[in-house]
Amino acid sequence: MKFIKPIFYSFLSLFTFCSLFAQPVTWDPSISYSTGALVIVGTSTYVAEKDVPANNTPPNTTYWKSLEETAASLTMTTAALEALPTTEVAVLLATLPGAAPDTNSSSGGGSSSTSKIINISTNGYSEAGAQKMSAGFIITGTENLKVYIKAEKSQEAGITPLTNPKLQIWNISRTSMLYENDNWGTNSNVSEINALGGSYPPIESTDAAVLVTLAPGAYLADVFGAAGNTGKALVAVNNVDSTSSSQIINISTNGYAYTGAQKMSAGFIITGTEDVKVYIKAEKSQEAGITPLTNPKLQIWNISRTSMLYENDNWGTNTNVSDIQALGGSYPPIESTDAAVLVTLPPGSYIADVFGAAGNVGKAIVAVNKVN
Repeated sequence: MKFIKPIFYSFLSLFTFCSLFAQPVTWDPSISYSTGALVIVGTSTYVAEKDVPANNTPPNTTYWKSLEETAASLTMTTAALEALPTTEVAVLLATLPGAAPDTNSSSGGGSSSTSKIINISTNGYSEAGAQKMSAGFIITGTENLKVYIKAEKSQEAGITPLTNPKLQIWNISRTSMLYENDNWGTNSNVSEINALGGSYPPIESTDAAVLVTLAPGAYLADVFGAAGNTGKALVAVNNVDSTSSSQIINISTNGYAYTGAQKMSAGFIITGTEDVKVYIKAEKSQEAGITPLTNPKLQIWNISRTSMLYENDNWGTNTNVSDIQALGGSYPPIESTDAAVLVTLPPGSYIADVFGAAGNVGKAIVAVNKVN
């Protein structure tokens, strides 16, 4: 059995017994494991599908599933799957389905809507070092996809903006930095960025952007101050390819949420003619060395904020909590005080706000996922 590196590393990192970026551990029969744990036996790695009592050695299918089997829930090419390595997938894969996808779907799990999520952006604080803002995203399908990614100084009132943001695009393990930009006008294809028109080109010359073609797979976009400065920025990941059948299905951003105007906000656009089932969650960050946002609250608004469509504080209070649980894998949030909604939305533009339910502040993950 050929070893596929653990693309579902997020299962481990999303549980409280480990840090967000912990590594898989060697199987120890004398201890029990929590749901989502990753263990290595020989040359294979296994994910715990439920809490595992001691002495239940993989491959015990009552408790464990191999990463090769788990990888089958994404319709990526073999090369793309094998390229997904072992670290930092939690930022990105926090919400992938545990069930195999419909054979006609590239989005994973259930029946497929032909509508797409094409643009997702997050407005949040980027601090220094490990506390930077990171956006992870997944491209599924069999074709390459042209993607436009930018990091802009926030233009909101009443906040500290991140002046001169820098942008880096990494493979999911951070073993290879694929693209880097400080000032967007320095790109060799700046004329193509300008040709996108509308609000695509960044606002200021010191904002950062890249327009690149990516293979199906998993990626990270890091945003931080070019001079070590901190503040609020907008990171946006956009599908600008009308010819490719591949699509962006999941994006999650790990960043700071403060109060009032300084909350973290994720905007997304659904295009097409069909409604889309969307799963959105706000989780307390499990990283080490940061201040986590305990008890996050989630609100879904229309783009003008004239109508709040959905609101949740503790995800178990949802009337459709059983549907969220049925998504399986690492979809259900880590803690009972995390927030989530599973809703069907028509094509349009939306905003997901994340903030502390009690006015508290800290680092959180906000994830927007197409699940049909």
